[in-house]
Amino acid sequence: MPFGDRLFTLCVALSLITLLVGPARAQTAPDQETLPADRSPFDAYLQQLDFSRPTTIEGRVRFIDRAERAIWIDVDRRLEDQDSGSRIWHDVAGDLMLQLYPRDGAQFDLLTAYKPGTTLQMVIQQDREGRRLILSYRDPSAPPRLPL
Repeated sequence: MPFGDRLFTLCVALSLITLLVGPARAQTAPDQETLPADRSPFDAYLQQLDFSRPTTIEGRVRFIDRAERAIWIDVDRRLEDQDSGSRIWHDVAGDLMLQLYPRDGAQFDLLTAYKPGTTLQMVIQQDREGRRLILSYRDPSAPPRLPL
């Protein structure tokens, strides 16, 4: 075999070895950031929302999960109490989607009427099992209920 062909074969073999070894080494790099076993990648987002007490949020319906009897919401804003006693809406950073559970079957039946993309304002609180329950909700685009 001529020298040029041997050199070409050697270069191809070295390239293949580099491609095979490179990704494996990159996956095990010691400086790679890993999460502790007890932390979820969503913990930073969920820290923005404390559901240990009733919390008002606004979000868009993403999906009605009939099997789980739950609703998935893309959270946009939360209502925060201010030192002055007033309440102000604040945007929720990032793309946060939450699974929420209606407080009962009747509420779930009413929620199934909403189509994906519908904006709802909800009061949410976490129960003892860690599920986020919908205590109340309203459609801000609906006309106000009478009497005022």
